Amino acid sequence: MDLEMVSYLSKLGKLSFTEEELKQTAAEMTSIIEIMDTIKEIDIKYDALADNHNVYLNDLREDTAQPSMDTAKILQNAKNSIIALLYQRLSNKFYFMKGENHSQL
Repeated sequence: MDLEMVSYLSKLGKLSFTEEELKQTAAEMTSIIEIMDTIKEIDIKYDALADNHNVYLNDLREDTAQPSMDTAKILQNAKNSIIALLYQRLSNKFYFMKGENHSQL
């Protein structure tokens, strides 16, 4: 990488370098780019079978339904009391009213 490019990048990053630091940074960046070019040459192919050889679907637990928390108890802490009120009045049915005046409920 040439000094002009390093100087340009340092200005973009609002960094200030002395002439010696610019030369050192250019050398380091050139080295990094060479390593990246070497990595690009490596042929890497993804093999899902080889990658997931430790995963056994038979070892997973069975999915079973479990009782959840009581809805009325959860709604005690509801930020919007209209939803809790509608739940209590309409017995397990939620109604979402858009744009209506809820102050009359």
